[in-house]
Amino acid sequence: MIARTASPDAPVVVVLDELPYLMGSDPAFESVLQRVWDHTLQGRPVMLVVVGSDLATMEALSSYDRPLYGRVRLERVVLPLNLAEVAGMLGLTAPDAVDALLTVGGFPRVLLSWPRGMSRQEFVRQELTDPTSALVVIGERMLAAEFPAPDTARAAIEAVGHGERSFSALSNRSGMSATSLHRALTLLRSKRVVEGEDPLSTARGGRATRYRITDPYLRFWLRFIGPALADIERGRGDLAVARTEESWPSYRGRAVEPLVRQSLERLAPLPGLEAARDFGG
Repeated sequence: MIARTASPDAPVVVVLDELPYLMGSDPAFESVLQRVWDHTLQGRPVMLVVVGSDLATMEALSSYDRPLYGRVRLERVVLPLNLAEVAGMLGLTAPDAVDALLTVGGFPRVLLSWPRGMSRQEFVRQELTDPTSALVVIGERMLAAEFPAPDTARAAIEAVGHGERSFSALSNRSGMSATSLHRALTLLRSKRVVEGEDPLSTARGGRATRYRITDPYLRFWLRFIGPALADIERGRGDLAVARTEESWPSYRGRAVEPLVRQSLERLAPLPGLEAARDFGG
């Protein structure tokens, strides 16, 4: 349709959203798009923008063995809002902004539901007592779209999100064999949903690797909201709120570590620690 309607004279911008879903539903889509571009659109004033949330799939589009190799002119990763942007958007002090980031990440859709100046406790209470709130619904939709249950990757995500960190603990929690769990974690790391971190004093890729959910919002959702969906949907969100507040201090202490490390890496070299270049466990 685009090829038939695109004018040879008037500039046109075409946006294809969630390209990985199109490619998943039609394996030949990439090749079709390449042919249409080469034979029709390339010679016209057309800007084609493709968007997708699966970074691994999007980055692979321009690789050497793919139909669109050499045709991608500009690539951009749209990052979540950072801590300073979250603080400015919500009108919060630095400590409160850290808590906000650990709850909703830098996801604008969820942040838009957070009234300016509202505390984390008030926001969590507001959202968890409404089964249709953004904080509750978006995480569920993200997982259902990317990793429908039952699925080995979904089981691995839920085990990591529960708080398990080592490979053996994840295997016990998920009930998966070592081979299946290794495959699932490899997939999740390639999609940047899960990160594996090695203590600086150990060899990489050994038994000391500790796994965590990359996105703070998804990490919060898996830890506190996913297991409480039944309570929230039957009007007992107060139970989910109580469990969240009871566990928040210990959860925050671990969840803030990646944020601290990333901040130190950006600030390095630090006064008094000029030689420090690596920050880890």
